Amino acid sequence: GDRMVSDALLDQSVLPGTGNIIKNEALHQACIDPRGQMNTLAPPQLQTLVRAVRAFSLAWCRQGRHPPCRIYNRARCADCGGSAALCKLGRLGLPR
Repeated sequence: GDRMVSDALLDQSVLPGTGNIIKNEALHQACIDPRGQMNTLAPPQLQTLVRAVRAFSLAWCRQGRHPPCRIYNRARCADCGGSAALCKLGRLGLPR
């Protein structure tokens, strides 16, 4: 619908078990801006995002801990070296 991608990913009725680490890593891997609206994602983007969530979640389950993070809790992106910053987004972001 017309809500932020970041909120949709944290909605447990949409993707149970998805939390901030999975959300951030999947959005990064799928190259999707968390501030975007769900209703603006093209079907291939949505498919890429769901696959990224699934891949990270399965890797976590198999390893018993989350895989190495490329962007979550980092000052710099592990892929390009660009700066990364923590920010609260949407209704389901960081608690105040």
